[in-house]
Amino acid sequence: MIRTLALLASFLVCLNVCFSQSATSPPKDEKAEAEAKAKLLRHPLDPLTEDEIKLVSKLLLDGKHATRRAMYSFITLTEPKKEDVLAFKAGDEFDRKANATFYEPKTNETFFAVVNITKKYLESKLLVGKQSTNDYNDSNIADRLLRVDPRWIAAVKKRGLDPIEVDIYGMSNRGYLDFKSDGSRYVLAVTVFGDRVEHGEVPDLRALINVTKRQIIWIRDGGGPIFRSDPDNGAQNEERLEPTRPAPKPLKMTQPEGASFTIEGNEVKWQNWRFRIGADPRVGLVLYTVGYEDGGKVRSILYRASLSELFVPYGDPSYFMVHWFDAGEFGMNTAFKSSFVPGNDAPDYAKFLSVAVNDDEGKARMARNSIAIYEQDGGILWRHGGDSRRSRQLVLAMIHQAGNYDYNFKWIFHQDGTLEQQTDLSGYMETRNVARTTDPDGGHAAANGGVFGTLVAPNIEATNHQHFFSFRLDMDVDGQVKNQLTEMNVGPAPEKLNAQGNGIFMTPTLLKTEDAAKRNVNMASHRCWVVSNPAVKNKFNQPSGYMLIPGETAVPYSKPNSFLRQISGFTEHQLWATPYDPKQLYSAGEFVQDGSLDDGLPIWTKGNRSIEFEDVVLYYTVGVTHIPRIEDWPMMSSHHAGFKLVPAGFFSSNPGVGVPPTKPGG
Repeated sequence: MIRTLALLASFLVCLNVCFSQSATSPPKDEKAEAEAKAKLLRHPLDPLTEDEIKLVSKLLLDGKHATRRAMYSFITLTEPKKEDVLAFKAGDEFDRKANATFYEPKTNETFFAVVNITKKYLESKLLVGKQSTNDYNDSNIADRLLRVDPRWIAAVKKRGLDPIEVDIYGMSNRGYLDFKSDGSRYVLAVTVFGDRVEHGEVPDLRALINVTKRQIIWIRDGGGPIFRSDPDNGAQNEERLEPTRPAPKPLKMTQPEGASFTIEGNEVKWQNWRFRIGADPRVGLVLYTVGYEDGGKVRSILYRASLSELFVPYGDPSYFMVHWFDAGEFGMNTAFKSSFVPGNDAPDYAKFLSVAVNDDEGKARMARNSIAIYEQDGGILWRHGGDSRRSRQLVLAMIHQAGNYDYNFKWIFHQDGTLEQQTDLSGYMETRNVARTTDPDGGHAAANGGVFGTLVAPNIEATNHQHFFSFRLDMDVDGQVKNQLTEMNVGPAPEKLNAQGNGIFMTPTLLKTEDAAKRNVNMASHRCWVVSNPAVKNKFNQPSGYMLIPGETAVPYSKPNSFLRQISGFTEHQLWATPYDPKQLYSAGEFVQDGSLDDGLPIWTKGNRSIEFEDVVLYYTVGVTHIPRIEDWPMMSSHHAGFKLVPAGFFSSNPGVGVPPTKPGG
């Protein structure tokens, strides 16, 4: 008893001393610890911050490298050299740099500048000699010029309209000119009208305007009638979007123990996957350094993956100016930044990230809830008899409202090593006003006797169109060099090997040059492509590889000699491949506004460079042809398109076998 009391007394004395020391010891510098941790998490590929974007435009303005009237297209991260990034270790020092593309309207000059953010100085400034991205002032100038032009005023009045009550929209020419360009900015202007009583358009009245010189090049009036429609029949009539059925009973998706992924800085770790999240004002979401942990080692698959360009041509010949390069002409994260709506666009339990982007004045803006990352149920991963595994998937997504369309770009990571790209298309369709209120017996009929669209409401026709998504995939399969590209085609076995007629034969073809790699999807031969590293083998002596499996796609229907087809040359093939070049990021070229044909995939590949044992970069085109249905109106149900990258020799067995079974209720 005495011994116990002595020990207790000793413990109390010690406890008192410990608390006294704790109370009197100096507090830890929490700010310093946070800064030290942040420094360790800093990475050369981190997206630009608000402060960095502000500093770029300030340095350009203060140094008189740009004027107050400069219109900024994109302020983007200057990505360091690939070898420097791959050699980087946490805590290493590095310079942060940014590219700034801006237009000076007073001098009609476009500049590309590189600013060293870390050392606060301009490294370079290049006069581009091309037109920068869409500028809202172009449409304003076209409006002012046309409203005082006697020819346009007379054409509007001739149709019984008051010029004050109509609207003028200027659309970028993007390559359409019927005379030699002098380097000016041009817009094609159309005339429409609308109030709470009626909407309409003047389809045969158009103008081509030089906004740089403030000149109307021509006004063309076909003399045709105007077409009116009731605004209540429009896609955005809120009454048409009201619920019409009882809500289903709640379906709860929860993660009571939290997410299974971790994010440190911009690096994500989940189920053996490792990758970094990036964001770009032009193309949106970027994946960096994608790898898979195998046997305690992270093996590389992709260095960089993102959208490269998005082209949307419309198919009504009387409305030829309606086609868009949503990425290069506007910017997915500048003009079309959007926020996820929890519970509808993504699960409530998703983690949402904000992204800093520039506006056209070079100021920084935060795109709130711009990126979503979450886990979702993926159905049955594998099953045999009573033994099965439930699949879990990790989704990384960014959403954009691009005019009337909405695009949700998702990268979906699977537990079996598959990386899937899925693009969801929704929103409402681009429409024309037409004379008819119903279709004749026999189905569709456009006003001119052809079938260029579908009547979706009285006097409203939705136009046939296409979407072409070009994705750039910088493949680094088990390393950044010594990759090869092989095409796989399947068909009946040769006669000498196929006596019984049932032989299914796969023929691999090594694609050694850029010309050889200009390939199209072939459903008849189950065509797909493998990027492999012959220097790395699995236990069966098969080269490590990843296979690109096509999903839905399309071919362009514009005439081969049309200006639309020429300025969208990347749509000619679903697959292109080049050796790595960090400057070749955008498949339609750096500048698409003036439709110049000296940049982009068709130009890059003219040299027919070798892609054998190189750092191979794939450009894959996802195509969607949309022939409208009445069921697409007023809002379109989501349409899903995309492709998959699946392991093909990368492992020695199915990595999904290692997934544990799901417990009941888990």
